[in-house]
Amino acid sequence: MVANHKLIEKMGRCILLCLLVLSSFGACGRDTLQGLGGDENPPTVVHEADGPQCYGALDCGNGEVCSGGICICAHPPCSNGPGGNGDGDDNGDGDGNGDGNDNGDDGHDNGDDGNNPDQNTPDDPYPYVGGTWQTEYHFDWSDYVGPLADLGTPLDYVDQLFLGTSQLGDLPFVGDLIEDFVEEYIPEWVQELVHLLNNVVHFFEDVRIDGLMQLSHSSADPMQLTGSEDWQMGYVQVIANCTYGEADPNYPACSLVPVPLNDYMPGFGSIDVDAHDFSGYLTTERIYLEDREVDIEIGQFLLYVLDEVTYIATNGQHNALNSALASLINCNGLAMDMEAWLCGYGICSNEPFYEMACVAAVDLAIAEVEDALLEVDVDWEVMRFEQEALLLGSPAAGQVSTLGSENHPGEIVDGEFEVMWEVDLAGSWFGVRP
Repeated sequence: MVANHKLIEKMGRCILLCLLVLSSFGACGRDTLQGLGGDENPPTVVHEADGPQCYGALDCGNGEVCSGGICICAHPPCSNGPGGNGDGDDNGDGDGNGDGNDNGDDGHDNGDDGNNPDQNTPDDPYPYVGGTWQTEYHFDWSDYVGPLADLGTPLDYVDQLFLGTSQLGDLPFVGDLIEDFVEEYIPEWVQELVHLLNNVVHFFEDVRIDGLMQLSHSSADPMQLTGSEDWQMGYVQVIANCTYGEADPNYPACSLVPVPLNDYMPGFGSIDVDAHDFSGYLTTERIYLEDREVDIEIGQFLLYVLDEVTYIATNGQHNALNSALASLINCNGLAMDMEAWLCGYGICSNEPFYEMACVAAVDLAIAEVEDALLEVDVDWEVMRFEQEALLLGSPAAGQVSTLGSENHPGEIVDGEFEVMWEVDLAGSWFGVRP
């Protein structure tokens, strides 16, 4: 009996201890942590204003890029949100494992699976071209600069005039007797300048323009595009710039004469270019950019090339065409020596005539060069065109590596100039990722 009494006493103490423990849990359950927001002090809910879904690729999920503030699938399969695994649960929050009420369909449910309406999904991909592209254009401006075709002819006239193959006014030159004498006053570079100026039109048959293009997909329809572009550098080919011409081991790189755009150059100024924003659209295979307009100081562009050609022709003695024209011949020195030489043959007191005739011939040549330049010297010209190119890579899978290519470039179509509206504008282009 004593043993049973002690056993009952122990059991009673255990029951009492359990009741005390349970009552303490109940008391804690009614307490609140005010710092985290309990019943007596509920948390404040802050509703943020609607804004962009993303600001960069880090805000999007795997395989997605940020375009226009929206996450777009560029490399499917893609996840359904930042850090998601693309499985999706029945609530469409992109983080489930295909269980619950979604019947285990691995995220392909009927809920809002976290994709945007224009999402590039594996079931319905579209060619993604958003972002930055390095563009390269090749324009044919030869018709535009056609009036410059015989730009070297006036200078050739001066050269031949004083080399004895023509006449200076009414004074006959005595062929070989005076030829060596006159050569001292005509620089050796004149014939090279004549040659290059008479080929200047060919330099504009392939005007290369390098630019940086930005493209964005429309949030309403990803096959619609908007874009902008910055034209940064131009180039023309002058084969005379290569020591061995086209046989030069560095050809054609050695022939390229760079023409900086939107960059101030001391002693010259700048060649300003403004490419307007544009729109376009995609098909499953091609890109089309419409209603392109580019304002360009084309007169400045031409003069810069002529100055560079002059620098090449004169072996660096003159860096501008007008400077070279003013130095075609030393008329004063020529007149003085001619007077001294011819006076020995009894023909004296004609020095002022010799100098005047020399100056008149040079001025005539310079005037003819300037007249030719005035025919194409337009301060601002507007180039209008459309462009298209084949989408290369895997556009059917949503992946585009290049817009055309160097070997298979896109086309410049419906091109024209605003001022010289009767002149067509043709060319090609392609774009690559930086």
